[in-house]
Amino acid sequence: PAAAQAPDIDDPEDTGLQRNLKSLEGQLISDAREQGGSRKKAAELLGISPRTLRYKIARLREAGITLPERRSAAA
Repeated sequence: PAAAQAPDIDDPEDTGLQRNLKSLEGQLISDAREQGGSRKKAAELLGISPRTLRYKIARLREAGITLPERRSAAA
């Protein structure tokens, strides 16, 4: 039997699925930021490094996914 190939995530025909996955990832990041109160705590909740979280946030914004800004503690 032929080995299964991983889907090409850059395939323009998969943009609907990609968009949904990015949107879900954005929601998970947003929820973790609300619960954690800081990017460091949010990264811990997600099981990733703060650097990876910053990278993911930047990539989501580049993809047009709107993430709410974290509210300041002074507000």
